[in-house]
Amino acid sequence: MQIKKISQYRNLLGEGPWWNNKTNYLHWTDITEGKLYSYDPEKKDGTFKKFDGKLGCFAPCKNGC
Repeated sequence: MQIKKISQYRNLLGEGPWWNNKTNYLHWTDITEGKLYSYDPEKKDGTFKKFDGKLGCFAPCKNGC
């Protein structure tokens, strides 16, 4: 197994990586910073959404949110 850096984002406490088979995105959270990250490996591009306070977990929704 080879570990490869995929993003320039730096997390204080990055946790919970989850691969979405429908969108082919990787998602994870930075608990301390309250951010939910999404990464598109095809475009090699990522985004994040900032929440108020710490973000301990996340889950997919039927409506795609």
